[in-house]
Amino acid sequence: MVHRVGGDAVGTDAGGGAASPGGFVPDHAYALLERAVGAVLRAAQHARPELFGRPTPCASWNLEMLLLHTADSLDTLGEGFGEGRVALFPTTAADHDAISEVRIRACRLLRLPAPGGGAAVADRALGAAALAGVGALEAAVHAWDIAAACGAPSPVAPDLAADLLPVVPLVVTDATRHQLFDAPVPPPPWAGAADRLAALTGRDPRWRQGVSRARP
Repeated sequence: MVHRVGGDAVGTDAGGGAASPGGFVPDHAYALLERAVGAVLRAAQHARPELFGRPTPCASWNLEMLLLHTADSLDTLGEGFGEGRVALFPTTAADHDAISEVRIRACRLLRLPAPGGGAAVADRALGAAALAGVGALEAAVHAWDIAAACGAPSPVAPDLAADLLPVVPLVVTDATRHQLFDAPVPPPPWAGAADRLAALTGRDPRWRQGVSRARP
């Protein structure tokens, strides 16, 4: 998603139905985000405090760290849509366990109306549709990560993953991949749309069998 510190903003737009300079059509981008946040909520249903120490597809994080990162990313999106700006650092401390934080912030985000205009991210402007598109991609990927860490099936529906596959080249470019994801992994022959999306963003679809891990 849009991280609080570092990274380049992706495009700007002025709302409406036309594609933004970042390549995102607002209504489509917002619908993708809602569906991706739903996948996060489904993934969080499999998390339990006794699993917090489990490794995840993100090499340096355990499950609790991944959940807290996902919660903060959802909060960042809410700030961008609700306030038109993204703080460089979190402005509130977590008051609940990591699972509750994900659920609370996901529900807050889903209650926000579809925004227009854009958001200020550090010294850059990011169009609202681009913000939604970027957020949808990372929310879906982290939903996949959470489920994989819990040993659960992917919560990313095949149609959502298929709709997000064209988003990857809009977000993950030669200039931004090192900031966002590891190098793509060749997907196995059996990979469906969700696993191909994971592979494009540096996850090995076989990770549930302990094969490899990816950059957050």
